[in-house]
Amino acid sequence: MVANQKNEGQNVLQLAIRSRFKFIYRPAGLGNRDAAAEKLTLTGIANQFYISPYYLSRLFKKSINLSLIEYINGVRIKAAQNLIEKSNESISDIAEKTGFMTTAHFRRVFKDATGLSPQQYRQYYKRANK
Repeated sequence: MVANQKNEGQNVLQLAIRSRFKFIYRPAGLGNRDAAAEKLTLTGIANQFYISPYYLSRLFKKSINLSLIEYINGVRIKAAQNLIEKSNESISDIAEKTGFMTTAHFRRVFKDATGLSPQQYRQYYKRANK
């Protein structure tokens, strides 16, 4: 009985976490510009759920097998790829729209994830889809 209550509590928390990240799930535009540009921190998110950052981190890792930062960066990079492919917006505008605090950090995370800089990715995509 206690184990079932604990599992139910974790499931409710997992749903709450997913609802908190709704803007991350939206493709490309990330919908709400303010939400996309919001600085997300483990402590800030944990405070919203009234749990410790350590517990949130463990629960998140257990739920999807990625750290919170890995997950957020991965979703933001996918959104950035979509914007790079479908728009002519500047790389710095795309970095801002996808929630990266600096363009330099965006370029570094993008290159680590894709193997190409954002500009190289744009050029490659345009050549491949002529």
